[in-house]
Amino acid sequence: MCGICYNDMNPEHLPISCGHSFHLNCMIKWWATQIDTQGITSCPMCRFEPSNEEIMYFGLRAGARRYVKKISQGKNVLNEWCQKMRSLASITPMEEVLDAPEFYPSS
Repeated sequence: MCGICYNDMNPEHLPISCGHSFHLNCMIKWWATQIDTQGITSCPMCRFEPSNEEIMYFGLRAGARRYVKKISQGKNVLNEWCQKMRSLASITPMEEVLDAPEFYPSS
């Protein structure tokens, strides 16, 4: 049972780092409400505060589900999806990674 909506956990539920599981959409809505009202995010069961990476993961997963649903309805949203991912992801360009000092052998 989802600790937010109290419905069955099927079809999909995701655990957060504290071990509690919720529907993906319930968790996203819970965190959005918490950020708007309290400026923090936490587990509704134990008040565990997830990392920014975990929150980003849930957000990206929810976004992916929305786009998959649009694609299954025959909508062409590939460009829209790519633009959204570029705006959300903080990916280091490969040139910067290869120039990092830890990739050079020490003499």
